[in-house]
Amino acid sequence: LIIGLMLCSALAIDITFAYVTKARLQKAVDAACLVGMQNLASGQTAAKTIAQNTFTANYPTTGLDASTPVVAVSFSTISGQSAVTASATATIRTIFLGLLPGQKSYNVVASGQALRGYLAMSVVLDRSGSMSSNGGGTALKAAAPMFVDYFNNTTDQVGMASFASNATTDIAIATNFQTTISNKVS
Repeated sequence: LIIGLMLCSALAIDITFAYVTKARLQKAVDAACLVGMQNLASGQTAAKTIAQNTFTANYPTTGLDASTPVVAVSFSTISGQSAVTASATATIRTIFLGLLPGQKSYNVVASGQALRGYLAMSVVLDRSGSMSSNGGGTALKAAAPMFVDYFNNTTDQVGMASFASNATTDIAIATNFQTTISNKVS
């Protein structure tokens, strides 16, 4: 009876540690996905490096980890939306079950995915006289094209409106907007 109780206690301790590891691993994978998506505009290589560094920062290895887990980050397009997928496996040492043959370690797996939704927005620019008196008009001519370049020209939909004493819709919301907005602003 004592041996049975000890095995049940050992199983409970090892399963609890696996559960805690799964929670830590999932948190780190989720953070990697979100940061990878947030930095995707910098390019996939940079976003992947930043995502992997974020994973490492959020999953510090402990003495019970058999090895340092490595996260796999990939990029894809799902129904026209950008997707970042991350997965990782942590191999943990078992404390009590390790006394049994073949039970020295246990694999814990976590995966996550972040999707970038479709964007529909309108850039609103001030063309009033106050913009010319302080150099704002010149700064706006350089900043607006740079701003719209952050968005996906083929899947996002962006338009432009401007105002002074009246408001006008300069460019209707549509895809392939970057060149049109840049030309109109200049």
